[in-house]
Amino acid sequence: MTESALLKEKYETQKRLDEGANHNLKQYFKNAHHNVEELAKKFRLDIRYGNIKGGFLTPVHEESTTTTE
Repeated sequence: MTESALLKEKYETQKRLDEGANHNLKQYFKNAHHNVEELAKKFRLDIRYGNIKGGFLTPVHEESTTTTE
């Protein structure tokens, strides 16, 4: 299978992050969340997460017209 340079970089980054979490999915997401918080502080961004209701992510933005119910 032919890979683009971008896909190769993506897979290498995922592998590095997985190894950094010792192949533990829960730790992987904790690390990712921490990285997002650090970037948000650096770029002065307001990160808001949706609520999970019935197994689907609920949009948090008022302009969203998609419903999950």
